[in-house]
Amino acid sequence: MMSRRKTIDPRFPVLATLALLLGAATARGESPRKPEAGHRDGYIDSRQMLQTFSKRLQELHDASRSTKTRTLLRQLSRKRCGIQLPAMTEPTVSPADLYELRKEAVVAVGALYKCGKCSKWHTRVASGFLVTSDGVIITNYHVVDHRETKALGAMTYSGTVYPVEEVLAADRGGDIAVLRLQGTGFPYVSMTEASPVGARVWVISNPNKQLYTFTEGIISARLAQTLKGTETKRLSVTADFAGGSSGAPAFDSHGRVVGMVASTRAAKTNAECKNSYAQMVFRYCIPAELILECFAPQTETPPGARSEP
Repeated sequence: MMSRRKTIDPRFPVLATLALLLGAATARGESPRKPEAGHRDGYIDSRQMLQTFSKRLQELHDASRSTKTRTLLRQLSRKRCGIQLPAMTEPTVSPADLYELRKEAVVAVGALYKCGKCSKWHTRVASGFLVTSDGVIITNYHVVDHRETKALGAMTYSGTVYPVEEVLAADRGGDIAVLRLQGTGFPYVSMTEASPVGARVWVISNPNKQLYTFTEGIISARLAQTLKGTETKRLSVTADFAGGSSGAPAFDSHGRVVGMVASTRAAKTNAECKNSYAQMVFRYCIPAELILECFAPQTETPPGARSEP
């Protein structure tokens, strides 16, 4: 996306840089697609990438390569995964370098389904991000919780599509889902507790099917809320996002994830009035500290769960 790059500090994670050069590793013997699929001279062709994404999800479904939805929905009852996340030391980077170094660890999460009104397949697109080299990703609970979904997968910036293998942990009230993709050798990001109000943040997401959109803002508030009867916490940020951004990471100036996109709410002139109009939009993120609770040690290990070495 950016034509000019600054020298990368040698302390920055080597794995992320190597992954950009080598591409994602194969998933269970499957050869990755040609890097930069859907990219034209540094410009993203979202339409082409989404067509490829939908086609690949259909292929996974037809070949029974994706985990059945009923299995994933059942696994949403898992509360903790006990995975130890890799420790990373990261310097401050410019916004341009942050995007270049983090875009490959951000994914588009796609759910294949039929609407019931036609015979065509449709793909619902959201966002997510990788936190281990062996394919652990984080997105929203509501992204996974759809019974009509026939195949769930993730597409990287380079256009490679991986099926979701399992749900490792989830928090319905917090709107968090920790998933594992079928693959290894992924670039990944680290998380840290949220920065204070006023700190700058950057979001890489897929709003309205505009893939890998980069926005900037600040943390405008730290809020205690009650959602669906559950007490939880949220960060209000001014960085733009919209439908399709659910599950996207909000980064600090070190390229660490401080929050995850959750929802938006319009503040109107008069909510009771038919002709009321929006005066501003509140944009809410889930603090990283809540996400990290899903990685706490557990008393019982879910079937098939693995730990990052």
